[in-house]
Amino acid sequence: MSQVGHTGEGLYPDWVEVFTGYLKNVAAQGDLRTDVDPVDAGETVCASVLGAQLLSDAIGDDVCGRLARAWRVLITAVVPDESVSYFQEFLARIAAQYGRPEQS
Repeated sequence: MSQVGHTGEGLYPDWVEVFTGYLKNVAAQGDLRTDVDPVDAGETVCASVLGAQLLSDAIGDDVCGRLARAWRVLITAVVPDESVSYFQEFLARIAAQYGRPEQS
């Protein structure tokens, strides 16, 4: 974040806290694998989203497609096996709304 500016140093912990809160809610609803720590998952999701946005901006590609590809990997890593197909279908619908449809 220091290459982007000092503002990121103050914002990143806040963003991680927001994503961690979401993942704690997801865990409480049973949609997070029991062997995945919501704090670790929140930090990973935040870093993935931020990295996708920074990289897409730097190279000028489709941020929505890049985020959809990242989410496909994250879904299989953190969602219980019985819920993966539901979340992959949801991702495909969202990706179609915001960019090029992503292939599963």
